[in-house]
Amino acid sequence: MAEEMVTMVDNRNLRAIIHDITGGVFLTKAEYIEICKILREPVIEVLEKKWEVCKMAELHKISGYLLDIDGAYCEGEIEEYIRNWTDLIPRHFHTETADIGEWEEDNPLNYTNCDLAECEKYFKANVHKVDNNRKVKPGQIWKHFKAGKKVRILAVSQDTESVGSYSVVYVCTDGKVWHRPLGMFLSEVDHNKYPDAKQLYRFELVE
Repeated sequence: MAEEMVTMVDNRNLRAIIHDITGGVFLTKAEYIEICKILREPVIEVLEKKWEVCKMAELHKISGYLLDIDGAYCEGEIEEYIRNWTDLIPRHFHTETADIGEWEEDNPLNYTNCDLAECEKYFKANVHKVDNNRKVKPGQIWKHFKAGKKVRILAVSQDTESVGSYSVVYVCTDGKVWHRPLGMFLSEVDHNKYPDAKQLYRFELVE
């Protein structure tokens, strides 16, 4: 016969009891160890059952920001921390660190629902450097260096969450619409990677 399970009310009462007894020095070491054993057993049982159900490997994609108020971690230490303190294996893991100055409690980053722009403004836009004077305008026809594919420019857009980051929006001859970072659009072809390319630039103006 299965044992009767506790209710949510029972759980709330248990949390209250744990809160009370851990609010001061009331337990002996032996009592503390015994309580830990009792509490740990059902947790382990639940985890074991979850593992039986979830036997397939999973790949987790993480996107976000870690706020280090005390400045305790260097840029290269974040990945090292994940490697050493979890059994998760990072792949193509990249971190950037920005100095946000002296910490103050009224900093917008101190709020859970802070705007994404508040986080992103500390990082420079990840764009390719544009070092030529070629201008991209709506209506122009440009030719890609691969097989001479032509595209028509629809617009040059700016990222709302990363001010100063621009993309070229264009339509191909098959009707599909794409966008590409402005700097990449205007960049030179990597002739080491594409030695047979005839064009100097990735895209060149036709008309």
